[in-house]
Order: sequence, then C-alpha cells, then structure tokens
Amino acid sequence: MDNDDLRTAELRAASGLSFGAPPDLLVRSPGRVNLIGEHTDYNDGFTLPIALNLGTDVAVRRRPDGLLRTFARRLDASDTRRLDALHPTEGPEWARYIAGAAALPRDGGYELPGADLFIDSDLPIGAGLSSSASLELGVLVALLGLTEAGIDRTELARLGQRIENEIIGLRSGIMDQLAIACAEAGSVLLIDCRTLATEPVPLPGGMRILVLDSAVPRTLAGSAYNTRRAECEAALQRLQDVVPRLRAHSVTSPPTCSPNTHTG
Repeated sequence: MDNDDLRTAELRAASGLSFGAPPDLLVRSPGRVNLIGEHTDYNDGFTLPIALNLGTDVAVRRRPDGLLRTFARRLDASDTRRLDALHPTEGPEWARYIAGAAALPRDGGYELPGADLFIDSDLPIGAGLSSSASLELGVLVALLGLTEAGIDRTELARLGQRIENEIIGLRSGIMDQLAIACAEAGSVLLIDCRTLATEPVPLPGGMRILVLDSAVPRTLAGSAYNTRRAECEAALQRLQDVVPRLRAHSVTSPPTCSPNTHTG
C-alpha cells in the first residue's frame, strides 16, 4: 500500500469514527506554489503556478437535518451551523471559509444537503502555499459532490475567489484557485488572466522543483496584500492619464477546463 492509499485509508477510518459511519465522499485538494507572476493575476497578466503533492483532505457525509457540522482535526476545532442561518462573515476565520463554501453555492441556486465535514491537511498553514484556497476548493468540491449538479473548474475557481473577496475580505485575484482547480500532474499551469485561459506546460524530464520554507509565517488576510492591490490600482490610474486605453480588470470568459474530480 503506497502513501496515498495509506492516507486515504486513515482519513476514511478517522472520519468514520467522527461521523459514526463511513464518509460518502473523500476529496483531496492540493496546495500550490507560484513560479512566475506575483500580483499579476488581478492586473490582467500571466502566472505560472504548479500544484503540490501536499494538500487538504475533506471527508464528507450527508446529513438529513440541515446542519453543517465541521471538525478540523489539525486545529482540534469544530463548528456547527444551520444551512438556513450560515452567517459566513461571523466566527473564527477557518470556519468562515467553510460557511462561505456552503453559502455562495446556495445563493447561486445549488441545493446543498446538510453535511458532516472532517478536514485534515499535510499542507503547511501560513507558508505561502495557498492553504486557504486549498481548503475552500476542497470543501466546495465535497459539498457539491453530494448534489446532482455539475460545475466546471473555472466556475469552481471563481467561487473560491469570491469566498476570499466577499467572506474573508481579501481582494485577491484568481491565480491560487485556478492553479488548484486546473493544474495537471507533471506540468506547470500557464494562466492568461485576461481571459482565464489555462494551458498545462509539461516539465522537462528529470526536472525537480524544490520549495524551501523560510520559516516566516504569513496569512494573506493578515498581510499587506490589499494594500499592494490598491497601489497597483493607483499606478494604473496614473498611467491612464497618459494612455487612457490601458486596462486591468476582471474578465468574464467561457469555461476553460473540464469538471473537477479530485475525489478518492
């Protein structure tokens, strides 16, 4: 049995003990590291991220009573809310990601059932590897997986971005979410943020990418990210005084990659 199988078996057993019954669905949502393109996604630029073999595991089981009950094993913390009273901007930050991943699809017409969520992760938190995007997309896939509805990966990424923007208050672009939703094994992902088109670029044979931990913790919500974005917008405004046609804004585009099925 390889490491992935061992992790899956352990998650199934641990979540079964927590739920009192086996999970209906297991989801693995990777983290990401960006090779080229910082603060370029919301400036209509290009980025070149790659998904990691570290990530967030979500086990989910349907509930009949309209409750959303979550246990985050790594934090040793739990949260329980009613689907009809989620109030996603309230509560501890980690739980707001969960509530947002239920509230936004419900607002968009998806009929989510009640659910038990068991969440674990081997992805370092606050290390710049998109642990928050990994969490929100993993929970979105898990909850939507309990429904009959399908969703394409680009729309999934948009929902994740909206959780950051509308629930957490971080004015982030969409690179992290697209990287996690659309990346392919053995390739980096070229993202054209003008159109949200994505293209996997295979790594040369024998190449390895090393990610080093600086040991300096950070969170996007607690960083100067929003300040950097405001500075970019101010710089654009100054440039438009000289070249009025310059633009850097979100673009609505057709779906660019196939449905997400990160399940186990």
